[in-house]
Amino acid sequence: MEQFIEKSIKSLDSEKEHQIKNNQMVIDNVLIDGRSTGLLGRVFLKFVMVNGGDLQFENDVEFQIGDIVGVRFQSSKSNNMNNYQLFGEIYKIKSNKIIISIDCDDPTLFNSFAQPYKWVQEEYSFIKFSIDKINFNETQNKLIKETLKSLTIKQYTKYKCLFDNNNNNNNNNNNNNNNNNNNNNNNNNNNNNNNNNNNNNNNNNNNNNNNNNNNNNNNNNNNNNNNNNNNNNNNNDDDVDDGNKTKEQFKNSETILNNLDKELLNNNDIIRIINSNTICKVKTITDIIKHLIKSNNDNKILVYSTSNESIDFLCNGLYDSNNNDLITKIGNSCDIKNSTLEYKIKHSEGGKSIKQIKQEIIQLGNNVFDSKKLDSNSTKSKIIDLKKDLNKLEKSLINKIITESKVLLSSNLNSLDKYLKDKNDFDWVIIDESNLVLNKICWLPILKGNKLIVVSDYHHQHNNLN
Repeated sequence: MEQFIEKSIKSLDSEKEHQIKNNQMVIDNVLIDGRSTGLLGRVFLKFVMVNGGDLQFENDVEFQIGDIVGVRFQSSKSNNMNNYQLFGEIYKIKSNKIIISIDCDDPTLFNSFAQPYKWVQEEYSFIKFSIDKINFNETQNKLIKETLKSLTIKQYTKYKCLFDNNNNNNNNNNNNNNNNNNNNNNNNNNNNNNNNNNNNNNNNNNNNNNNNNNNNNNNNNNNNNNNNNNNNNNNNDDDVDDGNKTKEQFKNSETILNNLDKELLNNNDIIRIINSNTICKVKTITDIIKHLIKSNNDNKILVYSTSNESIDFLCNGLYDSNNNDLITKIGNSCDIKNSTLEYKIKHSEGGKSIKQIKQEIIQLGNNVFDSKKLDSNSTKSKIIDLKKDLNKLEKSLINKIITESKVLLSSNLNSLDKYLKDKNDFDWVIIDESNLVLNKICWLPILKGNKLIVVSDYHHQHNNLN
């Protein structure tokens, strides 16, 4: 276990330098146009273009919700990390504005926006800024390291297969690709997607068959390859009408749920599901969540995906206007805004109290910065006490909403750590991971639950299924 942890941490450190070098300037010539505060010291800054028009993106790169960004004075350079005035996350994007969230969660800070963001005051509103996409997430890496170092032998033993399989399969795929390159040079152009585990003799003796099976993915002989291709890989959009697609989706969904029931009966702690290439993965996960709740109404479920878009689609699929306690999205904004944690707290019974305390803090903060006011130390002391009360009230409301919600969804690792710090009793954790078996980032949500379901895409099944 020690070797695994050490190797994982080293890989995070080795990625840092490369990631920092690849920062990209995305938006230039913007102004701060608004400020507001969120939960537990979260601050939202709204940026708009100087000319007031639509956002102008550089280098054909656009922001996605959840991207890590750095804000710097427009006159400074992007290739120096010390030039950034703050780091934050893209919280919301509209055609003419962008909202960035930053964390200032120390309840003892007296400034309404908190140090080190003192420059975020009214007198700086005329200054032009640039916003760069930062490929390195220091806070996230710190969380991953802390999670890895906290692993118990029991946890490591239980879940190590997920990460071991990733490494082994990647190595096997590399070896197979090398063999194919060396032994089938004449067929490379025709076998773009050929990934198989046949030996070199099979590769050499079956060139004709390989040329006709561009999407051949199997471990069997050539006759079986042809049959499997007909059964598995000929479900193209052009060949199937909408009616047949719908039937195929229901058929695959029913099969997945039947297999899930078998796994539940066997009381398996880790369930791997390979989503068919003829069915939307969001539908698969939505069906699984509804099935788990139907099988046991007391089930509490945490869903994590690195894609904010996937989480939004899941929220749309699960949302029930008659049962607002069913789902809660943690972290970023959502199309269904009343499903977010921020919205629910704002419109709760304690929401008005939060608003009143914040207004009082801002007013007292303005008094502190007014040189004509006396007793600034006394005012600062009042602000500190108010921020402690605010922090306590917000945590109480967060715990209440999280306890009442059956399904919590997030694509934001920092928010999971902030709002679910001591919540490790979920009945199920569902991981939506399509590109890799499980990235190191998934350790944190995995350890929040008792049982795990990993849902992967069909074309990545060699990385996800033993």
